[in-house]
Amino acid sequence: MHRFLDLCSGVGCFHMGSELAGMQCVGFAEIDKKLAARYQDVYSIPKRYSFNSVSEIIQAITESPELLLELQEIAVEAGFPCTPWSKSGDQTGKNHEKGMIFWEILELMTLLNSPFFIFCVIENRL
Repeated sequence: MHRFLDLCSGVGCFHMGSELAGMQCVGFAEIDKKLAARYQDVYSIPKRYSFNSVSEIIQAITESPELLLELQEIAVEAGFPCTPWSKSGDQTGKNHEKGMIFWEILELMTLLNSPFFIFCVIENRL
C-alpha cells in the first residue's frame, strides 16, 4: 500500500480519491485554519502529522531525525493553491508568494526520497 502526504489539502479531495485507490494518507498540510480543522475532523490525522504549511513540514523533519525516518519514501500529493492560479483568485501565478510553493514541495520530496507525486495544476487560459 502506498502512503502519501496531502499538501495544499483543502477539504481533502485528493485524500478521498487516493483512499478509494487503495492508498493511505499519513499526514497533511493546509495553510487555511478553517479548512485544516475541517480536514482534521473528517480524516482524524494524528496531530504529529498535521501541518500548517510545507515549510513547517520541512522544518519539522530537519529538526527531528525520527520524523524524517517515519516519512521516508512517502508519496506527495498537492493541489496547488487557488489564490494565485484560479479564475476565482487574483491570477498572479508565479508572481504570487503562494504560487512558488512548487519549489518547497520539490525540496520536501528530495528530503523524503518520494517515490512519486501527484500534482494538480490549474492552467489559466485568458
